This record gives sequence, structure tokens and C-alpha cells, in this order.
Amino acid sequence: MMRQIWAVLFMLAFAGAGQAQVYKWTDDKGTVHFSDKPAPAHLKSQEMRSVTVQVTPEHRSFCTRLRALLPDLLGYARYGGSRADSLQQVGMDEAKLRAIGLSGMGLRRLVDAVYAYNTDYRDRLGPQRAIDDIYSRCMAGAYGNFKGDQNAGGDSAGAQPEPGEGYSSGTGFLISADLVATSLHVIDRSRSITLHLSDGTRMTATMLGTDRDKDLAILKMQKPTTLRFLRVASDTVGLGAEVFTIGFPQPELMGLEPKLSTGVISATSGIQDDTRTYQISVPVQAGNSGGPLIDNEGRVVGIVASKLNAAKVFEWTGDLPQNVNYAVKSTYLARLMDIGALRAGQLVTGVGVQAKARAVTDAVVRIEAR
Repeated sequence: MMRQIWAVLFMLAFAGAGQAQVYKWTDDKGTVHFSDKPAPAHLKSQEMRSVTVQVTPEHRSFCTRLRALLPDLLGYARYGGSRADSLQQVGMDEAKLRAIGLSGMGLRRLVDAVYAYNTDYRDRLGPQRAIDDIYSRCMAGAYGNFKGDQNAGGDSAGAQPEPGEGYSSGTGFLISADLVATSLHVIDRSRSITLHLSDGTRMTATMLGTDRDKDLAILKMQKPTTLRFLRVASDTVGLGAEVFTIGFPQPELMGLEPKLSTGVISATSGIQDDTRTYQISVPVQAGNSGGPLIDNEGRVVGIVASKLNAAKVFEWTGDLPQNVNYAVKSTYLARLMDIGALRAGQLVTGVGVQAKARAVTDAVVRIEAR
């Protein structure tokens, strides 16, 4: 039973942009199943898509404005005001939320969260903790998905972007003088790909090879570089191996400087024992997708790919997961590379993460796809 619960909670949210899909169905004995394949023809199946969270400027702007209003909202709740009265007092009615771009109205969840802190948790959590927590959940997408101003005021609930529409960012890394590896979902459906190299060089790239099943892509740069490129491991690592990644999470929010995250291999397989991936405790966010997962030997042992869907877990449990993330095993990337490129890759040397991180940073690439 717990296996089935975690399956529905998972519903992958890519660390960059993308969607996952599961099917919910009940067998003849009444047992509920969640799988990536539809139910047998004689059984009913309900298709569900994961919530993909991208912290757009509009999303961030809404959550920031919400944070400024939370002291008043919490105050009205504390002194016995009704939910409708408290929202009306601060001008947070449904029409105004839609006008600033809230799609898939999460107003009820938002108000329930505000009132929860003034009932069950009033004695245990202070007002500032409540404000910080609600704001964090807003940024995680717990109260809705936010569209750009072009959708404001319209009925945009559930709207999906057309191929090539919009912008996504992610991370890649050099695997040869003119090739970059990344996650396919970072650049999938894009019309143009721009690479920002560690030496300040900016250049375009085109798709060279992909493995859609493993969410992998290799990009061809417009010209070679003299920067370091990394060694891709053609074997696997074990449980508890220390690993780290360097990437560009939420560059619009956190800045363009590469960020380091460290952790371990938490499991040698992914959700429901998926052998294509590792579960890792390395913290990742949108923008980390496609980044290299480096082991103590200085090799790329994985490609950062996805994380447990915080918004969906919150919707089901009222709690946000922490550090449950996934990386595609490097063995699958190695199969896309020729033997010469594999042998030419450079091991990252040095004692400790700090020394290795300095070298890996040279090979990490920030990707913009439009």
C-alpha cells in the first residue's frame, strides 16, 4: 500500500521544465494501481499529469505581494474574522487573483493555510514562521500555477504552451571540445539554444543526439572551446557514494553564478525501483536539470534530472518533501558517445569537494532555450 501511495505522490516534476504522466486504475479486486502505462482495456483508467513548477517573474511577483499581505490576513484570522471578510479586507478576491495571472485557482488552499496557523498551530508557530512557510509554499506552486501577463484576465486555467513557446533554462556540461550533454527536457521543443560558457563565451548550439526514454541530449556547439571537458563514467556507483553537482538553479531568482550542492546516493534506483536513475540527497531546483553529478573520483556518474513534485505532495499530504531527487545514470549517456570521446574525458582531480568543484565549474554550461 505504501508503495502505491508513493507512486501517486511522485508524479515527477522535472528539475527544469517538463511533464510526467501516470495512470490511476482499479483492478477486479478493488486494488488501486498507479503506473506509467494505461490500465488493461476492460478496466477504467484515469490519466493524470504532474504539476510542473516554474518560478516565473509573474509567479515570484505574486508570491511577494502575497507575503506583504499575510500579516493582515493572519491578523483577521486570529481575531475571528471570516475567511471571506479577511480576503475582502486586503483585496484578495478571486477576480483580483485571476487578474494578476493565477491559473488553476488555489484560493481555498491558500485561505485554509492562513487559518490553520491561527488554530491548530497558533501556540507553536509564531507569525513570522507562518509567513515564511506560506510564502515558501507559494513559491513551490502549492496555491496555483502562474502565467505571464499575456494570460491575465483570461480563462487560462489548464492552458498548455504551444511547442517552442516561452523560455526555459537549465544546465549542461562539456563532454568534448564542441559537445555539451544535458537533459532533453531542458531544450525539447525549443527553436533556439544559447550556451553560456564559464569563460564568458556565448554561442548557439544544435541538437546532435537524444535518448528520449532516458531524458538525455547531446548538443553540438557552433565552434570548439579550449575549456576543460569531463570524464563520463561507463559504470555505476554504489549506495552511499558521496556526490555533488554544480548548476544554475532559478537564475532569475538566485543569480547567474554557478551553485554547488552536495549529497549522497540515497538509492541505486529511482521511483518504483527504476534502474535508469539514482535517488540522490543532493538538493536541486528548477535550472539544475542537465547538470553533472560528480563522484569522489572526479567522474560524471549521473545527470541531474528530476525531483519529487513538491506541489503534488503538498496537495496530498499537507507537507513538502525535502531532498528527494533523481539523476539519470551516466551509463546511458556513455552509450550515446563514441569511444574516443569517452577516453578523452578529463578526470577532475584534487583533494576534497572544494578543489574538484573549482575544476568542474570550468566545464559547466548555462543553457537558455526558447
